[in-house]
Amino acid sequence: MASIESPQANVILVVDDNNTTRDLVTGVLVKAGFAVRAANNGAEGFEIFRELADHIALVLAEVTLPVIDGMTMAAKMTKYMPGTPIVLMSAFSASEIASGRGGSFAVLQKPFFARELLRIVNANLKPPSDGS
Repeated sequence: MASIESPQANVILVVDDNNTTRDLVTGVLVKAGFAVRAANNGAEGFEIFRELADHIALVLAEVTLPVIDGMTMAAKMTKYMPGTPIVLMSAFSASEIASGRGGSFAVLQKPFFARELLRIVNANLKPPSDGS
């Protein structure tokens, strides 16, 4: 797990209950230079989010999570810290996710390649704060 070096660090929170997927996504992001925190369920993901809210530049979360599902977690995060970019990962299509519960989150459809992951991260990343 990468550590937060400054308030300007682009911390990406990865929430996925599948160890293989979570480790793969985390590895790609760390190799690309991002600081990453990871959680394996929605409750743990939200707790990390609350602790680091000012440092979170993006959340990548599976839709189907134990304890608190990804859509519910994303809605709680949006209410807690509006404007935080959230990308939902799922084998379901974006239209299936939207029709299921609504929401205006970006979707990364599984399976995906590393370049697709980095493209959607860079397209949705919140710029680091300038410390002012």
